[in-house]
Amino acid sequence: MIKFTRCCYISYGYELSNIFFDVEYAKQFIRNLFFVFPCNNDVSKKLNTVYNDTLHHVDFLGYPAFECYFNRNVQNNDSGSIRILWTPRWSYDEKIGGSRFFEYKDTILSLADQLNISVTFRPHPLLFNELVIKGMMTEDEIDSYLQNLDKHGIKYDHGTDLAEALINTDVLISDFSSIVIEFLLTGKPVIYCEAGMLLNDHAQIISEGFYKAYNEEDVIRYVKMLVSGDDPLKDKREKIISEHLSIHNGSSKRIAERIAEDWYGRVEGRDNEK
Repeated sequence: MIKFTRCCYISYGYELSNIFFDVEYAKQFIRNLFFVFPCNNDVSKKLNTVYNDTLHHVDFLGYPAFECYFNRNVQNNDSGSIRILWTPRWSYDEKIGGSRFFEYKDTILSLADQLNISVTFRPHPLLFNELVIKGMMTEDEIDSYLQNLDKHGIKYDHGTDLAEALINTDVLISDFSSIVIEFLLTGKPVIYCEAGMLLNDHAQIISEGFYKAYNEEDVIRYVKMLVSGDDPLKDKREKIISEHLSIHNGSSKRIAERIAEDWYGRVEGRDNEK
């Protein structure tokens, strides 16, 4: 394909840690690309440093996957109860993020019973398969847990549109995932479940807007605080969105214009040669 066209690449996911860089931007893949449109400036700088003699163009113009959060209206909650979305990661390997499913699976049930909250459980699609493969849960134990969720009035979401799910949520409880950035763009609070994942410089700045939970007590404390209406990081989140994430708004148009600029520049060059 590269003999006949200029291949362009938009980052698969939003890089919060350098641990995935060598996988997503492997040299045998990256060398075939003409344009790379990275998700943030940290990745852009690293690409230019590592592959400065290989890449044609690296242009950080924003991340299109985030645009919908600028263009949609955040839904007001008229239900009378705080809507909480819990999104545990799929793997317990701390090198790739680390899940905190087992640590908080009973905590969520308890909170749903105690407080005036509406809880939705939306695990990574690979979570239960991974737990079975690793011998950490059986199929029967998973079925039993899902039934228990239903008894406690907790919804099991395994397929709705992610953006819709996030926009219709008031508080997110999440492990390491780019979901935390997407939800932050709604302006609403994130309870981030720490598992020792090393964040890149950009993500460390963003994480200053998260309520960081290191244990069960932290999760309980933050949920109760937010349910009571106390949200001390609200202004911090708004500042982070304004100063570090607003670049993503309009990114699709900028990327399309950059590709078109290159194309028309080449066409005009050919015409001039004639």
